Amino acid sequence: REPLKPLSEEEMKYLIETTKLSKQEIEQAHRNFIKENPDGYFTKEKFRTAMKKQYTNYSGNSEKLADFAFLVFDGDKDGKCTFSEYAIWLSLY
Repeated sequence: REPLKPLSEEEMKYLIETTKLSKQEIEQAHRNFIKENPDGYFTKEKFRTAMKKQYTNYSGNSEKLADFAFLVFDGDKDGKCTFSEYAIWLSLY
């Protein structure tokens, strides 16, 4: 597998404008994202697993919550959440 490249200048500019995060915040978030997702994306299944671990005290259906949240993450609806999709969501919270 080929190592993932850093964000391009175009991607960085887009994310700074879209998210209002600083370049440093985006770079740090990207490093963390790639560490956890070396393929450059995460799937709904991986997201469900992470949500179950994160929300162990959630009294509702964590799988339904994860599915709903993933719909928000997956902007282009291809079944994968890329860093750019993740960063846009991240900037909302």
